[in-house]
Amino acid sequence: MAADCYVRIPISMECMVWSDGRMEPRCVLYRGHSYPIDGIIGIRARIPPSIACSDPLEYTVRIGAHEKRLYYDRRAGTWFSVRRFPAGTTVGTPSSPSHPEG
Repeated sequence: MAADCYVRIPISMECMVWSDGRMEPRCVLYRGHSYPIDGIIGIRARIPPSIACSDPLEYTVRIGAHEKRLYYDRRAGTWFSVRRFPAGTTVGTPSSPSHPEG
């Protein structure tokens, strides 16, 4: 039985960086759309499933009525999301510009 496939989706982020070095994401920028972050639920060091990343921080955030996990790769200085494709799905780029995870 084939396993689900996870794909790293690069995103841009507007952040507030405080004088003590804390970073607070404020808005996701994806495919010409902006998605304000309504709240940060949690931050933890965690590697997402099946994604190559050596030192990520996982931010669990609220965007509208949705809870989303966004990742900051501390070594690369980049932000990304992860999209899961069920086993047997042909994997491509997310087709819908309506949400950061397709």
